[in-house]
Amino acid sequence: MVIKGLTWELSVVDVTFASLFPVLGLHEMAKTLCDWKKHEIVDDIDELLLLVRDPRYVCRKCARVAHSDKHLCKAMALPKLKDLELEMLMPAGR
Repeated sequence: MVIKGLTWELSVVDVTFASLFPVLGLHEMAKTLCDWKKHEIVDDIDELLLLVRDPRYVCRKCARVAHSDKHLCKAMALPKLKDLELEMLMPAGR
C-alpha cells in the first residue's frame, strides 16, 4: 500500500478487540456491559462500539449483545444467520 510516497507491507495478524484497547487509548472495563451506567455509555462510547461490533453473544438477562461472551453476565451464543434463515424456511414440526 502506498500513501503519499510511503510504503507499508501489510500482513495478516490475529487481532482481538481487547488487544486494540491500549492502541486506541481505551481501557478494558472489568465489569460486564450489563453493569454499565448511563453516563459510562456516553463517556466510553468508543469502547462500547468496539465491544458490540459484530455481535456473537446476547445476554439472557438484559438482551444486550457483544462480540465476546466475557462482556455479558449471562451470555448465550447467537445463532448464525444461516441457521436462522433455515429455521424460517422450514419451521419446526414439519
